[in-house]
Order: sequence, then C-alpha cells, then structure tokens
Amino acid sequence: MNEYSSINACFGTCIGQRVARRFNHPLATALTALALVAGAPQALAGAAGLHGERMPAAEQQRHMAPVMPAQARPFGYSLDEMARVVAPFNMSDRSGPPPNTPFQILYQNNVTGATSFDVTHGKFLYVPLLYNDNSVPIIGRFPADAQNRLQVLRYWYSQSEFGVTKLQLVIDGKTVPLGAAYISGLSFNTPLPDGATQYLTAGAFISPLSRGAHTVEIRFKATGDALREPPFDL
Repeated sequence: MNEYSSINACFGTCIGQRVARRFNHPLATALTALALVAGAPQALAGAAGLHGERMPAAEQQRHMAPVMPAQARPFGYSLDEMARVVAPFNMSDRSGPPPNTPFQILYQNNVTGATSFDVTHGKFLYVPLLYNDNSVPIIGRFPADAQNRLQVLRYWYSQSEFGVTKLQLVIDGKTVPLGAAYISGLSFNTPLPDGATQYLTAGAFISPLSRGAHTVEIRFKATGDALREPPFDL
C-alpha cells in the first residue's frame, strides 16, 4: 500500500483574463482537477448552504464528502487562523514552499504552473478557494475593515459589489456548497506581498481521503457590478 498521496491539480481563470493575470493579485486558486492517494476517510460533510443555511439531511447525504464543518479546528487551527498563515504565501508567486503547518495546502505554483503534490497517509488538506484584497486596482468598494463581518458579507454577496453566487468544492463528483461560515476577513498591520492590508478569502479543511485516486474541483462564480468596471470588465 502506498503511504503517500499523488496530487495533480489544474487551475483556471473564472472572472476574466485581465483580473486573473494581474501580477500578485490573483482572485482565486481555481482548482479543477486533483488526484490524490491518502489516508482513510474520516469527517463527513457539515457544510452550510450558499448563504450560511444548513443543508437538509437528505441533501447532505447526497453531497456527502470529507469537507469539514466551518467551525472545525483540526490541530487547533480555525479557518481564520489558517487564512492568516497562508495569506502572504497566496499573494506571492507561490514558487517557494508553503507555510509550515500540519496541513497539505492545495495551490498552484504561479511560476511553473505545477499543481502536483505527494501527501502522506492521513494528511488533512487546506484548500483556499477564492480570495480578494485591497491592493490596487481595488474591485468595487472594498470593506474598510475586513474584520467587520457585516461589511464583509455585504461586499462578498452583494450584486452591486463582488457578487459571489456560487462557491463549491466537488470531491469525487460529490458537491458541497460552502456558505458564509467559510469566508474569512482579515486585517494586516504588515502589508501582504502585493501591498494589501485587508484580505478576504474562502477556504475549507478536508479530512484525510482513502488511498487511491481522487478528484477535487473548485467551482465559484462572481457576477457583481464591480466586475463590470474597468479594468475588470473584460
């Protein structure tokens, strides 16, 4: 039996070429194909619906996948704490090693395009799905305080701003919608590599998967009016 995971991922552009190609300001790590061999399946999906409501039991059963509940704290890390650790790496070219954490972070190397990983048996995964910050050019009216939950959710979901309408993880064909509980808003005293001091992201923990080949896909859609304004309108 193989004690390691082999991961192969593909990242795509989902909001427009000008946005996706801005140096040091990626809007998303749009993971579209990931294969891995890992440990035994553990936690069941406890994901909230798109706007934070709990999915009905029948819907949870249909979409069952090892995405951990947003409130989970594997190894003592909350999603907010993990987002803070990973943010400087996400806003770099991601060509160096990721932060030292107990998790395998899924990401794309922006220099080589590499998305392959070896994951040890029983390893938990952390997946940043979609992120944005207040580096220039700013999309819409970015929250003045990214730690103000009301400001963050209004900006994230409002069709007059960023306007996220879909945020999902698909693991081996099983879809888990991720709701508001998976969104983190953070402020930084020391600017991130792109100069940002306010940062929004959606991320999730995935419990260890069984040995063998697996597929993980990130799906998101943002249709807000702010994305119709130059330079984002393309």
